[in-house]
Parts: sequence; C-alpha cells; structure tokens
Amino acid sequence: SEGLEAKHDMIFNGDAAKVNIFAYDDAINVGNNLIINGGYIYAYSVANDGIDSNGHITINGGVVLAIGSGSPEQGIDVDDFRRYNITGGIVVSVGGYMGPSPSMPYGDNNQPSIVWTGLELNRNKYVVVSHSDKDYMALYLPRTLADASLFFSSDCLKDGTDYTLFVTDSDLGGMY
Repeated sequence: SEGLEAKHDMIFNGDAAKVNIFAYDDAINVGNNLIINGGYIYAYSVANDGIDSNGHITINGGVVLAIGSGSPEQGIDVDDFRRYNITGGIVVSVGGYMGPSPSMPYGDNNQPSIVWTGLELNRNKYVVVSHSDKDYMALYLPRTLADASLFFSSDCLKDGTDYTLFVTDSDLGGMY
C-alpha cells in the first residue's frame, strides 16, 4: 500500500516536522499539489516511486530525500515536469532511469539542480557529489539500483559548475 496519500493537496509546514515513510507502493502519493515549506521528509518505496505527484510539486525549504525502486519508478516522479519547482532546501532523489526527459524543476526561479542517469549504485555504499575537493552531499545507499538516476538540488550548488559524482565505502564527512 501507499505510505501517505492525498487525493488532492498535501502541505508540509515547519522545520520541526519530521516524516519518515517506508512503503511498498509510493511512499508519498498526491493527486494534485504537493507543497513542502520545511521539515525533514524521508520517503522510501520498496516497489514504486518515493514521491509521486499527479500534479504540481513546490519545495520551498527543508530536507527531502526520496528513494524509489528500479526503472521505471523514480525517487521523485512528477507527471508534468513543467509543474515542478524547487526554490529552497536540499532535495535528493534516487531511483530508476528517468528517461530522455527527467523530472527536473522548470522555470527561472529555481535553485540549481543536477541529475545523473545510467548509474550503477550498490547497497551499503555512499554516493558523493563533489567539486574541487569539497563534498556537497554524501548519501548512504540503502539498496542496489541498476541503470539508476540521482537528482540533487541545493542552494550550495552554482550554475555553470561541473560536479563529480562518485561511489565510495565511506561518507568522507559529507552532509546528508
């Protein structure tokens, strides 16, 4: 079953909010609008999307970690990628291959985001995003994924900068 579902809208407010969902189907499924204004959201799906929106997603702050299963399921799945905005916070999405048009924020007012596709990710390893010997993100991988995608968005990223993604046995002191 789905972990948390709303037939219409779902809104998370406040930095003190902590939501940890482990589900077989979509961990979070929203029929229309998902709005995250703060807090910590961990959405893990055994056999589907971490977060699935049939409408619009707006993330204004907080920490969002969404882990989906293998292809075609994703960490974050937005049916209409043109209706996806991230203006703040830290967002990490890991899951199956996102296809030729990955779910990426659309428009001019979004913070920087990057996506890697076609990854081979192994359970019990760390995936690290770095630039110039500085780690920007380290994530412990709870599952093995073939032909996977990883999406990362944070205000610490800079447009026009090349970032490196690598997998290692340790977190190297990176943020989560």
